[in-house]
Amino acid sequence: MTGEGLRSEGLAGDARERCTPEPGSFAVDGRDGRVGRVTGRAGEDVRLRPPGGGPEWSCPPDALRPAPPGVALRARVTEINRQGQLPR
Repeated sequence: MTGEGLRSEGLAGDARERCTPEPGSFAVDGRDGRVGRVTGRAGEDVRLRPPGGGPEWSCPPDALRPAPPGVALRARVTEINRQGQLPR
């Protein structure tokens, strides 16, 4: 699992509240369900990077949702697995 396409499934009603994530935390882009680690802000938007690497993307703050604990754990495992891969 490389983390590409990692998505949050079925957010509960509580998880749909507005999210103000801290840099380094995981959040879900409510527009398409992608999960990413918060890297900072670009103007009003929040910048996210997929677990395991890849290009960052911007998400408006009102579309962000907190990553449920299981989703955040899965994303972190993806990052750890990527870090353990040998260079090619």
